[in-house]
Amino acid sequence: MGFTKEDGILIKVLRQSKVYSASKMSEEFPDKDWSCSALHRLLRQIDATGSADRKSASCSSERTVLHKRHTSVFANGDHFEHKL
Repeated sequence: MGFTKEDGILIKVLRQSKVYSASKMSEEFPDKDWSCSALHRLLRQIDATGSADRKSASCSSERTVLHKRHTSVFANGDHFEHKL
């Protein structure tokens, strides 16, 4: 299960003000279904950027557009490269 926006804010505040670790947060909030690996990943992001916000949707859509631009598949399974 992912983090809600409110979860992210709470985790960020606890990390920055009380220097909580992933295991401490799991102990403090046993009713939340947070995995330690997801908490570690979010804490690394908070430490590096100071933000718990997710990346914008434009990042993933740009990647999809680039992938579609470079390779296409014919109905029979053959591939070709676009010459853009």
